[in-house]
Amino acid sequence: MEFSHITAPARPSPVFMLPPPLYFGLSFGLAMLLQRLVPLTLPDFGARPMMGWLLIAAGIAFGPILAAFFLLRRTTLNPFGSPRRLFEGGVYRLSRNPMYLGVIMIYVGGCFLAGSYWPLLLLIVPLGLLAQIVIPYEEASMRLTFGPAYEDYCHRVRRWL
Repeated sequence: MEFSHITAPARPSPVFMLPPPLYFGLSFGLAMLLQRLVPLTLPDFGARPMMGWLLIAAGIAFGPILAAFFLLRRTTLNPFGSPRRLFEGGVYRLSRNPMYLGVIMIYVGGCFLAGSYWPLLLLIVPLGLLAQIVIPYEEASMRLTFGPAYEDYCHRVRRWL
């Protein structure tokens, strides 16, 4: 496959160039405000807090720990930055976006701990921003930078799981 025809992806509006974890934080904050105004409480079952903490712990393993790994390997965490390395090992054999999966796990774990449906209802907003703006930009940038190696990786590894 010839990659000389690939051009740099169009940069999105600066509003959408915020760090993706911030999308989730703002969505969760709005959800908690809505919970105070119009409570939509999750059923109280005994394992709910434990499920929340387990999801948060798993999310930290995928999110912040992988972010530190990127920094140690001297590549960008900024989805709108210029990638320097293509990671294909470890959890990157299972998902092309394990850091985003980690943030989602932390978010859902927080939902269980907060005992509210609102975060689940608003989860569509940060997921939509990721799926429609951030990830397409990242993937176009990776294709431009790594060409056939990235194409091969995409054929072997799914975007999410």
